[in-house]
This record gives sequence, structure tokens and C-alpha cells, in this order.
Amino acid sequence: MMIRQSWFRSQVVRLGALIGGLLLTVLSIAPETRAVTRLASFHDCGDIPTLTTWDIRAKRVTCHKAKRVAHAYVSAVGGDGGSTQDVLGFHCRISGYYGDGAYYRCAAQGHRVVRFTRGG
Repeated sequence: MMIRQSWFRSQVVRLGALIGGLLLTVLSIAPETRAVTRLASFHDCGDIPTLTTWDIRAKRVTCHKAKRVAHAYVSAVGGDGGSTQDVLGFHCRISGYYGDGAYYRCAAQGHRVVRFTRGG
């Protein structure tokens, strides 16, 4: 009887340790998974009014980086706008026009995309 209780306790301790380890693993992975899911679709990053750059949107890129890409592109092509330009590892081009402005799309490896609008 004593051996059976000892065996049972050791099995309970092992099971508890296994469940605890599994729980710690899941909890440590969960925040990263949520961040990847959030970045997998386009999210709004705001505007840079001083550069007449509007509706900055990013996919798999943080808003901080997206604004840096838009700013670097505007600096590279000058104030009047421009066409194709590589900045900060992104290949940027005009994707369409409207009135007195244009739509821009900057893409990089890993399906990272930054979109924004420039003009009045």
C-alpha cells in the first residue's frame, strides 16, 4: 500500500510539472502571436501634415517604421513628388493618381508594405 501511494504521488508531481511547463510555454508565445496577427493586415498609422503625407497604412510593419519610410521617400524625391525610389529597404512607387495628389506603395521582403497618399 505504501509503494502504491508513493508511485501515485510521483505521477501527480510529474503531471503537475508537465502542465506547468506547458502553461509557461503557451503564455510566453501568446504575445508574439498576437503581434504577428495584428501586423498581418493593414493598420492605420496616421498622417504627416508637414509633408502633405496622408493616410499612412502599414502591413507587417510598425507605425514608427512606416512613418520613417514615408518621410525617407518624400525626402528622396523632393517636395514636388516623384516616382520610383528605394528607401530603408523598401521599393516605393506611385500606384495611382487622384486630383492633385498620388497614391504610393512601398514594399519590402517578408510581405511588408507601407501605403500612403501625398498631395492636396
